[in-house]
Amino acid sequence: MELAPTSIGAVLRSDLAVAGSTGTLSERMRDTGAAGRCQGKTGTLTGVSNLVGYCQARDGHLLAFAWFTDGITTAYAHTIQDHMTISIADY
Repeated sequence: MELAPTSIGAVLRSDLAVAGSTGTLSERMRDTGAAGRCQGKTGTLTGVSNLVGYCQARDGHLLAFAWFTDGITTAYAHTIQDHMTISIADY
């Protein structure tokens, strides 16, 4: 059973940071197709940065994503993660 489209999935998604708006994503992806349409959870350790979550694509589909980066700076990882997330939101 897929959790995302269920009422429990909606509750879990509501606790995620929103691109360009809240939490750890409040300063990321502002003024892009992802702003307000993508929610995610970030994770960062020394040399490792991750972003996982959901985007409501332009065509209406709810898309799940997970980006895991290792061995690059956090700033560069965020740039890559943001660009990939924006691409999904613009799909």
